[in-house]
Amino acid sequence: MRIITTKQLKEIPRRIIYSKASNETTQYNMADTKTGKLVGRMYGNMEREFSGSTYYPTIDYYDSFFIHLLDIKEKRQGHGTAFINLAKNISKQNGGDGRIHLKASNCFDVKHPAQIFYRKLGFNSQYTEQLKMIDKAIKHNKKLDSKKLCDIPMYLPTNPKPVHYEPNILERILDLFKKKQK
Repeated sequence: MRIITTKQLKEIPRRIIYSKASNETTQYNMADTKTGKLVGRMYGNMEREFSGSTYYPTIDYYDSFFIHLLDIKEKRQGHGTAFINLAKNISKQNGGDGRIHLKASNCFDVKHPAQIFYRKLGFNSQYTEQLKMIDKAIKHNKKLDSKKLCDIPMYLPTNPKPVHYEPNILERILDLFKKKQK
């Protein structure tokens, strides 16, 4: 077991990540330092991809951190983002320039599709129709029908632009009317 840290600690962090390597992949576990409970885990490893890849289509060959599984017990606490930042740092340390790729699936949690989480962090995909549907759900803060989503290969560009929408003036006016009607 190896504890991963990058800075000298001034105070005890909210969570700690520790790893356990096997022959093919590494398991990263995250524990809450106050409760000692496991709050999430990630399985991943560095991989070399070649031209024709579904992840980074414009690059002939590259190294990238592949996330096999990201399992978070408590959603919306920043744990998933912490794992993505860890994966990005591991990728940078191993010549991957911060590249991360994965297959986003909602089979583990149909109420919180992973595709939306990854897209909000700036992940991209060649599945443009799925991305349009995901972006629309993010823009309108709507839930996606998990039956309409498929597993899609996604990758984090080296300079990701998180997807965040600010409503235009017409949308703001419509929202005001909706609030008054309630």
